[in-house]
Amino acid sequence: MDQETAQTDTELPTTIEFNRAKKYKAIKWLGSGACGTTVQLYDEATQCEFVAKKFRPFFKKTENPELHASLLNRFHDEARMLFKLSHPRIVRVYDFHSYPEHHTAFIIMEMIEGEDILTY
Repeated sequence: MDQETAQTDTELPTTIEFNRAKKYKAIKWLGSGACGTTVQLYDEATQCEFVAKKFRPFFKKTENPELHASLLNRFHDEARMLFKLSHPRIVRVYDFHSYPEHHTAFIIMEMIEGEDILTY
């Protein structure tokens, strides 16, 4: 190994970018609420199921831009807070994808089998 190769192998890059899009197989719709919809997903690489929560409020952005922006900020806050939590009674967040150009975002979280809250 030459000196140049040895040096680059030991230096930590400032950023590491994984630019390969991760693809999930959609299993089924799970539900929706005032600010979003959820869908069950399957990841073939990990052979695990996940839930994706998409920010999609019940109104169009053009109807109330200020409220839409505020709710999207809250959605980002929710993802950040949940990502930091680790508790057996709270679903775990694995990833977050923001698409500001489309005014939406996704939270990727663990899939837990069981009754829905209304049935429970």
